[in-house]
Amino acid sequence: MDYNLGDRKNCLIGNWNEEHSLHSYAGHYRTAPTAGMTHVRCIEHSVRYDSSELMSSHNKDFSNPKDPLNPLVYKPQSCIGARERLINAKLAGVQPDLHKDEDRPQRDWATTHKVSYQTPVDDEEFRTTKGGRRMRTQDNVPRDFRDRTFLLEHNILSPHICLEGGDKAAGGPEADRLAELQERDVPITIYSANVGKFEASNYSEGVNPFGKHSGFSQPIEEYIRGGTWKDL
Repeated sequence: MDYNLGDRKNCLIGNWNEEHSLHSYAGHYRTAPTAGMTHVRCIEHSVRYDSSELMSSHNKDFSNPKDPLNPLVYKPQSCIGARERLINAKLAGVQPDLHKDEDRPQRDWATTHKVSYQTPVDDEEFRTTKGGRRMRTQDNVPRDFRDRTFLLEHNILSPHICLEGGDKAAGGPEADRLAELQERDVPITIYSANVGKFEASNYSEGVNPFGKHSGFSQPIEEYIRGGTWKDL
């Protein structure tokens, strides 16, 4: 075609209206058709097309047309015999009933809070109260003179109240301040397909707190992958 000649343009061949429109669409980089070509391929599109309208593919999307176990959908029916069409029809009728009675896999879930993986704030004003006898009431309200670390370690208060309850800048009664803290503590539910594994992780320990993997202390029938030199 004319636009494949580059600078050596002579004349248009065939339907010149179609060649002009195809030239404006594909530019000078349109590939020549081959014998085994299934559809038109354009290496480079016009810059007038928006990026959302363009499509790209990679090796995972490729299906070998010569693979008998994975035939393509555009395989002509004339190449399929009557016996193979009958077998395909029977398989299509049986396939929906194969997984009907199987139960869905159960997922293990647990709820955690962000503050549960944070170190308690130990300011200078609280360091002088460590070891002091301050717990005389049972109101479960963190006063400014109480040791926050002691309250948190002995599960006297929940983590978010223990870390933020001593804020003097927040106005209003004590009950309103605690209710505001409870509303601010939004729980996060984590779903996992590994029942019995660790529930969550933090930034310092990574995704696996104990450094275990699927090949650690498991029976041989549950083996998935082998260990590496980092596991030694």
